[in-house]
Amino acid sequence: MRGTRDPFRPGKVLPGLALAAALSALIGIRIGSAPLLPLLNAAPAWWVMIRLVISGRRSAAVVSILWWAACLGAATTILCAVDPWGNATKAVFHGSSYYQEMRSWIEMGVGCESSPACFVPTHALHAAIFCVLAVMTAGAAALVMGAVLLNYMAYFVGSIAAGAATPIGAAICAWFPWSLARIASFVILGVALAEPLALRLARREGEPGRAVWVAVAFAGLLADVAMKAWLAPQWPPLLRLLVHG
Repeated sequence: MRGTRDPFRPGKVLPGLALAAALSALIGIRIGSAPLLPLLNAAPAWWVMIRLVISGRRSAAVVSILWWAACLGAATTILCAVDPWGNATKAVFHGSSYYQEMRSWIEMGVGCESSPACFVPTHALHAAIFCVLAVMTAGAAALVMGAVLLNYMAYFVGSIAAGAATPIGAAICAWFPWSLARIASFVILGVALAEPLALRLARREGEPGRAVWVAVAFAGLLADVAMKAWLAPQWPPLLRLLVHG
C-alpha cells in the first residue's frame, strides 16, 4: 500500500494533518472546553501515527507528528493571541496560570524557569508520565498529554505576542529553543514507545532501530535541560525588549 493509492503518503498526510491541527484548535477554543480541546487535537494525529507505525514507517510517523505539533503550536498561538471569542482562558488547561508565572519571570528575571533545581524534577516527571502513557496506550494518551503541554505553551506565547510592541519577534523568541528540543524529543518518544503495543495488537513485526530513536529522544531531553540551564537566565531581557519596545 505504498503506491499511488496509499492514503498515508506525505502528499496527503502532511496537508491533512495541518488542516486537522488548525480545525481542532479552532473548534476546541470556540467551544471553550479544556478537557475537549486536547482530545480534538490528538485524535487525527494518533490515527495517522498508528497507521504509519503499523505499516513499518517509523520515520514517516516521526516526521508527520513533528509536523502536526508545529501546525498545532502555530494555530493555537495565533488563536490565543487573537482570542476572537474570549474563550482561550477556559479552553486551554493551565494556560492562564502558566502565562502569569512566565510573565513574572520575564519581568523579574527570577523564577523556576531559570533554576535547574526547580525545573529539572518537573521535566523528569512529565517525561516519565509521557513514556508510561505512550507504552500503555499505544501513544494515544501520550499524544493527548502532549497536546495539553503544547497548548498551554502556545497560550503563553500568544498572550505575550498579543500585548507586545513587536508581536512576531516576541512570539518567535517566546518559543524557546529548549522547549522546541523537548517537544521534538517527546514526539520521537511517543512514536517509538507506541510501537510495541500497536504492533502486538496488529500482529505485525516492527522494523529494527527503535532503540536508536529512543536514545536520540533522551539525548534531546538532556539537550533541553542543558540549553535551558544556560540560556534561560539570559532570555528575560531579550523578551522584555520585544514586549515593551
